[in-house]
Amino acid sequence: MELYSTACGELKRLCPRPVPPSLRLARLGVVALFDPLLLAGLFSADEASVEELVSKIGLLLRSSSQGKCSICGKKKAKGPWEFWSYLVEPREGRGVAVLEAVAPVCEKCMEALMLNPAGMDKKKWKNIVKWVSKVNKAKKDRVEELLRSIIDEYHLVAVRVTKWNVDVSRLAEHGIDHVLAKVILEKLAEEHFDLRARYLVARNPKAEASAQLIAEEDLNSFCGGTLDAAVLAARAMRRGLEPNWDNIAAYMDYLRERNICSMPVDRASLYTQGAWVAVLTREQRAAAMKSLMARMSEEEEVVWTLRVETPYQPLDRPEVRAYSPSAFTLDIVVKVAEELASALRDAGLKIIRLSFRPQRADGELLPYAIYSYATA
Repeated sequence: MELYSTACGELKRLCPRPVPPSLRLARLGVVALFDPLLLAGLFSADEASVEELVSKIGLLLRSSSQGKCSICGKKKAKGPWEFWSYLVEPREGRGVAVLEAVAPVCEKCMEALMLNPAGMDKKKWKNIVKWVSKVNKAKKDRVEELLRSIIDEYHLVAVRVTKWNVDVSRLAEHGIDHVLAKVILEKLAEEHFDLRARYLVARNPKAEASAQLIAEEDLNSFCGGTLDAAVLAARAMRRGLEPNWDNIAAYMDYLRERNICSMPVDRASLYTQGAWVAVLTREQRAAAMKSLMARMSEEEEVVWTLRVETPYQPLDRPEVRAYSPSAFTLDIVVKVAEELASALRDAGLKIIRLSFRPQRADGELLPYAIYSYATA
């Protein structure tokens, strides 16, 4: 079946097609933002070919943002829009995403195309219904009914499809290597990848499965009064870490100020996790991420790294972060440091020291390190 085909059969000129969750990264606009070296390293592709691909996709998007809107034909384009269709077999959890076109779209049409299945305020919903009705020359009541059916189809069908193939053969018309684009987009559609702000995140489901239990133990220690800054620093020294006593005390104060002991475990765990951080060059970052991804996919042993992340855009000195499900359970903290150090060595990199920074509730890291780890 084709997602949204019934509603879009009536809304021929302007019809929102919400992107299935597993395809949120499989977009040309996402690829255009990536550091080509990072993509090439992650997916074992030729650097020059990926650099050319990213450059040409960027050029296509820029050229497709000029002139009048391709939908309403009246307003000036705000930017490019990727028009995709989705053919799915929901019982098998499989689908094919087909790129139909990239074309300029105005602000009002873009707002409608970005219909949010998670909901929106009444004013925005009313504006979308009104504009879709006008462009399609359809009655508002019928348009509202069709838009709700699209949202229902997203929640009932689109979310069930997790394995995607991508058809971007239309890119050949623009002189773009559609085979390489297909490989990269399908890799980005794999379940363990995500974007958080400006970071590419690769999750490790094996470690995620036990993260809440670890968080409960951490909270029992911290909230039960058996763990303070001096105890944690002394334990860190015995485990071969170099603790920063002042920063550990500041971190403990930070946790108390936010009253994490009264929070549900899943929320409090956001404060009791942290990451080992290595600052690398662009070339080193690409090699390190490839090595870390290979390590997290190993089936022979439990890998304690909760997730790894790095800014996905080209930066001169990007960070690579390997997250620990705990900042307190030092056996795990050290294990994650060892995994990161080993992955860096496997990538041929010599990094002398790693820094461990606690996590904030928004997923970012605090600006100070509470431990350091010598890799040599």
